[in-house]
Amino acid sequence: MKRRILPLVTALTLCLSLPAQAADISIGATPAISSNVGENDYEAWSKPVTSYIYDNGIGFTRVEYIDSQVVPGEFVNGQMIGGRSVKDQMVVEEYTDNFQLLNQYTIEMELPIWGGFYAGEKYNFLFFGQRNKEENNSVESVRIVKYGKDWKRLGQASICGNNIVGPYDNGSLRCAEYGDMIYVRAGHSMYKSPDGNNHQASMTICFQQTDMKVIGAYSYGGIGYVSHSLNQFVIVDHNKNVITLDHGDAYPRGFELMRWKTKAGATTIDPQTTNLPLVSFPETKSYQWTGASAGGLVETKEGYLISYNQDITGAASNVRNVYLSFVPYGFTEKTKPQIICLTDSGTINTTPILAPTSLDGGWALWEEKNEAGYTLCYSPYSADGTVGEVMRVNGPRLSDCSPILCGDGIVWYATDNSVPTFYILNDSGVQSYATSSDVENSSASDWAKEEIMEAMNVHLIPANLQRYYVQNITRLDFCQLMVTLIEQATGKGIDTYLSEKKLMATTPFTDTNNAAVLAAHALGIVNGTTETTFNPSGFITRQEAAAMLSRTAKVLGLSAGAGESFNDTADIPSWAAEEITFISGLIDPVTGKRVMGGTGKGAFSPLSSYSREQAYITALRLLNCVGSEKSL
Repeated sequence: MKRRILPLVTALTLCLSLPAQAADISIGATPAISSNVGENDYEAWSKPVTSYIYDNGIGFTRVEYIDSQVVPGEFVNGQMIGGRSVKDQMVVEEYTDNFQLLNQYTIEMELPIWGGFYAGEKYNFLFFGQRNKEENNSVESVRIVKYGKDWKRLGQASICGNNIVGPYDNGSLRCAEYGDMIYVRAGHSMYKSPDGNNHQASMTICFQQTDMKVIGAYSYGGIGYVSHSLNQFVIVDHNKNVITLDHGDAYPRGFELMRWKTKAGATTIDPQTTNLPLVSFPETKSYQWTGASAGGLVETKEGYLISYNQDITGAASNVRNVYLSFVPYGFTEKTKPQIICLTDSGTINTTPILAPTSLDGGWALWEEKNEAGYTLCYSPYSADGTVGEVMRVNGPRLSDCSPILCGDGIVWYATDNSVPTFYILNDSGVQSYATSSDVENSSASDWAKEEIMEAMNVHLIPANLQRYYVQNITRLDFCQLMVTLIEQATGKGIDTYLSEKKLMATTPFTDTNNAAVLAAHALGIVNGTTETTFNPSGFITRQEAAAMLSRTAKVLGLSAGAGESFNDTADIPSWAAEEITFISGLIDPVTGKRVMGGTGKGAFSPLSSYSREQAYITALRLLNCVGSEKSL
């Protein structure tokens, strides 16, 4: 195979954002079943990561692409044959910090090929693609979809043609973030070369998060070209250096560390790089077989650390040792990496991963394969690459879910034709945690599920309130719900809406400065319990809910018909009577039901409690009323 480096294609086809699209939501569901054990390990070439976990501020979010019909690609004489069949599902699951399932979303695959996921600081991103066998420059090869942290679809960027026949082929996809920029390193198969083959190589994409503008898509060569590139990593260090690592099998034939000349954050890219060969592989009959695999690239306060395994017997076997390679900051092409071996020869060790806990160090993890199965091995590493004692434990498994920080340790999950088992590793060892759906506390009542799912689909329920549906709602949470309702009804952020109304959210309360409470107070939707207190954690009664709903309706300019008559009006205080009459006179045009009616047998029950699910349903019905008036 001859190396081909062609000029960067500058004509990228960028598609406009699609309309906002909500995820399908399953309330009170059980965790999705999958099999990701050992998916971090590869013998010849890697594949896109399918399993992810990130900290959502309350607990953890699992993101996983589950494909029941995987057909791996294959290199034959330098040509990519076959690929992936992707009849699949994409699931997002939110868990408490003790791994109880709260919510589950199903997200549509917008193109048939899965590329990966990245959890940015402000946004989430999904990568899709489709094959372009005809080598048509009008075919959308890559689509990057941007979501809010509530999984509301916000936009997309698309790359058409651009020398891509098979996006993400026989490589992984990893991302790094700096400011508004996202840096993507992946693999792909290219248009046919003069030898008639669709060769595989690295692919680099740089785009801006805010407007989803693609700054560069390097799929012909360009920055950091490696062919074949069997695995890819990218990080941005604290000095704004973009650092990549590739597993090459020909050009070059080895692990290659690169530092871009362009600093992170720049909106123009210089394709020059400083390249450091870490490990060179001996020639074999099959170029794709290198007897090695790369598993990690991290920054420390002294440089960079890379993890990999390698067969040093020369027999093209699976007997591999685990190594760390330490490279100092400011490396050149002639820097000699420091190599640390973590295992004894004569054993089969899987691809090792790195899980940093800080710039001072973290953990190296891998599995040893033996007759009994797999043994999890782990060792602490320090900033200069030195390692501690290697510890072994049977039971816990690794997967392609990269560990993240969890307290003073790390957490990841694995599945084996099962729901997830979460693992936490810290100085005390490894602990496993089974998942549960906590149905009793977190699921909605059967009668409420349909309307709650619709409320979620229109992004009416804030993410932190999408749980514990049967519990009573607090005064603060009800304010947050009403503010979200106003934003959805008007299409404006609450600050903009207040400004247009010439209102200012002041801070009259000594027990809360919550923005939603202050906005609702400025709009006259809610009052304090005294002149200086709000009682944010106090529960809402039905008469208080009716008053707040009524005032919100009036803020939005709604008018009501005749209200419902109740047989317990003597129990309704004068300040709530008019509001109850008003809100019970509003009819939801979608369901034909009153926004808020009675409790049965002609009663309103003004002092009864009000649950979260009741609040969400009445808010949805009120939003439907606003939509109906807008359409007239």
